[in-house]
Amino acid sequence: MSSCFAAYAPKIFKEYHEVLKKLFEAHPNLEHNFGNSVFPTATFNCGTQVVMLEHVDNTNLPFGFCAIFSCGSYDPTLGGHLVLFNLNLVIEFPPGSTILIHSSTLRHGNVAVHPEETQQFFTQFCPGGLFWWVAHGFKPAGKVKQDVLQYFQDYHQEHCSHALALFSKVKELSEDRRLLSSVKNT
Repeated sequence: MSSCFAAYAPKIFKEYHEVLKKLFEAHPNLEHNFGNSVFPTATFNCGTQVVMLEHVDNTNLPFGFCAIFSCGSYDPTLGGHLVLFNLNLVIEFPPGSTILIHSSTLRHGNVAVHPEETQQFFTQFCPGGLFWWVAHGFKPAGKVKQDVLQYFQDYHQEHCSHALALFSKVKELSEDRRLLSSVKNT
């Protein structure tokens, strides 16, 4: 999942790596869920038939990605589809597939599989609060001095521009991937 993220959004992947490296250095008691993943958070939705109801993960990093892995034993032509409601898309999501979505902005869910079939999900993502914690100097927003908060308000547009610049254009993707040569998963 982390490799897919690095391949298709290398600059955002690098941003995750750099910010979360600072977090783990500042809080050495924190442990990574997986040594080979840049994602700090994971969920396992297990059971015989997991249904992902329509939702938006509005606490996830706004420009970040959520990696969803589907597994189980089901016919993907009959059920288990991923639904992206904002985009009016219904996507076949076969067992063993991974998809990256912007779960903080896209309303998403899935179509239930047949009662005799099984589907589960494994998801990795990044809460936006971790990035804000690092940006605020490892303090809750309420404890940050007013001048620091004012800085974030004054430079909101620049922060948005920075986030948008992290999205790779197709013609830049090969070069952006080269940026990752010095990055190792934490």
